[in-house]
Amino acid sequence: MKKLLALAAGLIIYLAASGQTNLDTVLFNKINEYRVSKKLKEFKWDTTGYKAARHHSLYLNGKNFISHYEDSIIYKSMESRYEYFGGKTDRLSEIIALGCCNVHDNDPCLLDKLADEILNLWKKSPPHNRIILDPANTSGGGSNAFTIREQGIRGIKNYVVISTFVFI
Repeated sequence: MKKLLALAAGLIIYLAASGQTNLDTVLFNKINEYRVSKKLKEFKWDTTGYKAARHHSLYLNGKNFISHYEDSIIYKSMESRYEYFGGKTDRLSEIIALGCCNVHDNDPCLLDKLADEILNLWKKSPPHNRIILDPANTSGGGSNAFTIREQGIRGIKNYVVISTFVFI
């Protein structure tokens, strides 16, 4: 029983430390649904890709702009970020989007609306859509960073989301 409790506690600590948000999961699932609708296999979750994408989304959110590159020598490119977090591959693709959605805080569809906004931006962009639908890409990981701005209307907030996904 003690081992089971220790294992459960370790899993909770791991999940809390990983920082993966519900939006990360919802968007990843929507990407997979889109792939399946096009007769492609679902992506497998890549934790290293997630860590590299999480770092980059937070960086971009702090800088308030979008770029595939960073000022840091260690994290300069997606390849260097992926390698820094323990990944080894000669094939990487990175997609980034800045989405915006006005939603009431209590809206039960908040995450779906935000994920749909991001995915629709990528679907409308031929280079991003090609990456998502590339059958050679078999796994991926991604993360989102939020900025929430109050609106003048009570309870309505403007969610600005920076989303980064890495596919391998």
